[in-house]
Amino acid sequence: MSQNRIDSKKLISRIFDPDTSGKLKKQEGSKSIESTPLKSGPGFFQAIRAGFENAVYHNEFAGIDVGGDSIKFILLSKKSKGICIKDYQVEPLQKLSDGSQPEDPMKEVVNCLVKISSRIKPKTRVGISVYDQSVFLGEMAVPKGTNEEVRESIKKEMSDQHLIDPKTNFFDYIPEQNSDNASSIQKLFLVAIPRELIYRQFEVVQSAGFRVLSIETNPLASWQALLRTERWEKNERVVILDVGARFTSLLIVAGQRILFGRLIPIAGNRFSVALSEKLNCNFSKAEELKKTYGLSAISKAGIKESNLSDEAFAVSGVLLDEINKLLAEVNRSLQFSFSKEVGSEGGKVHRAYLLGGSSDMTGFREYVCGSLNVDINPIDLWKPYHLDEKFKTLNGFDKKKTLSPVALGLALKIDEWAILPFGLGMP
Repeated sequence: MSQNRIDSKKLISRIFDPDTSGKLKKQEGSKSIESTPLKSGPGFFQAIRAGFENAVYHNEFAGIDVGGDSIKFILLSKKSKGICIKDYQVEPLQKLSDGSQPEDPMKEVVNCLVKISSRIKPKTRVGISVYDQSVFLGEMAVPKGTNEEVRESIKKEMSDQHLIDPKTNFFDYIPEQNSDNASSIQKLFLVAIPRELIYRQFEVVQSAGFRVLSIETNPLASWQALLRTERWEKNERVVILDVGARFTSLLIVAGQRILFGRLIPIAGNRFSVALSEKLNCNFSKAEELKKTYGLSAISKAGIKESNLSDEAFAVSGVLLDEINKLLAEVNRSLQFSFSKEVGSEGGKVHRAYLLGGSSDMTGFREYVCGSLNVDINPIDLWKPYHLDEKFKTLNGFDKKKTLSPVALGLALKIDEWAILPFGLGMP
């Protein structure tokens, strides 16, 4: 180990915690850069800007999505013609996707990250995500005031409502846009993440040879990727559902206002485990059956199709039970989110987006479309970007179009210089 090893806890606390950081200075030879307050966004934005000022001019930026069955990495660069995709890598996490609990899952993650970092420039600037059920996402109403006053109000609300402990969590917020200026109360969307979880994620990625500039939550990273390609009306209700291996991330939006976000522990691996238990087969066979049949024996309306094998009916039946549990959680979240909204549309959704590898299962999109009574909008997340000439030669790129919205969103946050603990703060 190097004697000059960075103390990650001190560094992260200085960057992410305005209550203890004070004014952050960065020495460059004899020059000292001191932060200055900004007119909008949380007060600690200037600390990050000062701490990483030179990085904004760096023309390469990346995002790393550590999922349940693979690590997805995307490298972007900014050129005169726009943003260019320079590299895209997917490293499978074999020990995390075979249905068994590994003895040391972080070791497998680090090994895969080292493989990725060995193929790119050292100390590449990256954004990373936090993907855990301990993350808090939700709306909150507090008195208007300065950033310091708002943060104190948030701490009091979190403690009074027994939501989270402000002493053990970093938190950030997005103020509601177009709020009532006459009101003394403002609504905001709050994100809180346990400090130890951030320390662990930071350490893992840094130890593999990357330079971490931003930490974001999965639902918000996917949202950022979508905003580059999709547009919807101010009053439209939008659902973004990213079905991964371990979790399904849900984000509910009204126009540009985030109403609700959560991680649901029902996703690809749980589908396979259910098949393994109900059909008495191993996990690998269950994965194969899931990919082969999916919901092929079930129509959009939930009616069984004819002229299919008994095996197809058995597989689709088991998957349908699990998917209905997932959609029940989604509908419960919709009712909760929209119950506070003005209007009589109930839980009606105007548009929906499905992301993640598990959403490609046969019949899944059609069934979700029927269940939510909304069209599933097609997405090409890569449309706004140019492809590097070397990258164009890679095989299978088209098949990966919707598999890394999180990695893409993480990289884009660095490009926009909206670098905050969780990518938030700039309305």
